[in-house]
Amino acid sequence: MAFNMTCYFRLTAFLFIWILFTSIPGARAASLNSAAPAAELISQTPQWISSAGLPEAAEALPSWADTAARQAIIKFVNAVSDPDGPDYLLPEQRIAVFDNDGTLIPENPYPFFMEYAYSRYLTASPERKKSGGANLISKELEEKGLDSAMALNAGRAMEILAGAYSGDDSVLLGEDVGAWLEQPCPHGGEERRRRDMAYLPMQELLSFLNKHQFQIYLVSEGEQEFERALARHLYNIPPMQVIGAELRYAFEEKKGRLAIKTEPNFTNINSGPGKAINIVSRLGAAPVFAAGNSDNDLEMLRLTTQAPGLRLGIIIHHTDAEREFAYDREAERGKLRRALELAEQEGWVLV
Repeated sequence: MAFNMTCYFRLTAFLFIWILFTSIPGARAASLNSAAPAAELISQTPQWISSAGLPEAAEALPSWADTAARQAIIKFVNAVSDPDGPDYLLPEQRIAVFDNDGTLIPENPYPFFMEYAYSRYLTASPERKKSGGANLISKELEEKGLDSAMALNAGRAMEILAGAYSGDDSVLLGEDVGAWLEQPCPHGGEERRRRDMAYLPMQELLSFLNKHQFQIYLVSEGEQEFERALARHLYNIPPMQVIGAELRYAFEEKKGRLAIKTEPNFTNINSGPGKAINIVSRLGAAPVFAAGNSDNDLEMLRLTTQAPGLRLGIIIHHTDAEREFAYDREAERGKLRRALELAEQEGWVLV
């Protein structure tokens, strides 16, 4: 009996110490990870996207000029990540949404989706081209190039070009997009690869948010399956965190095996109000952080910053004509007029 009582007291003491220790915020995590290198520490915390491939920053946003915009972003992220602060949000509440073309990568002279789809269109079989309904204008597309497609209604142009790869296996499509990103960008200068066209400051912002356990979603006007493949290669954002224009999905069964494939008809164009609707439909909540660059992102920004609590919306304002393109109010692509007018009233930060 004495032996059993001794064991009992030892076990009780052990449990008391263990409960006390694990109740101290961060104590157990620190003990598990204290000997791990920095990259390992990141991978061991709950992440919604991988940090692999994103720039490692000794300080927050190192390539950014120390402007009010940079300070506002850092202040916001620190505020919602501080468990002792009044604006603290649980990691699952830290939802950030990003537009893609013009926000994370250039959209001029052409959006990445249109360039990729057009390259696939040029090498597609006549049957594939017809599947997208392009048989009547295929000659014009091939002779006049991508400009002729861009002159069409946006949704119509996307359907025609998406017909060149709709139905592809998602794994094979991902591999093809990855190979395409490794090719030189014809308008990148000095033989830069397409993947090198991603804006470094914005990659640093993704990395910064990732380290603070934000759930990062890509919300793009491009076709969703392409954007999923691109997001994985460029930003390491997983496919379930990508919202794009949706092709029709069809069920197929061959020799007893199930397949879900896309057809060249859009059921959802993810632009303007559609972005806000699709965010709520998919996420079930408004984001706390949003980044866009045009009036097509207006409703997404308003959805984010008009919700209760501490929120932040940023607008990428393209004013550098020397290093890329300068455009806003009068632009044919990426027009930024209404959102620019509302920026001060809504409290959005111009970058």
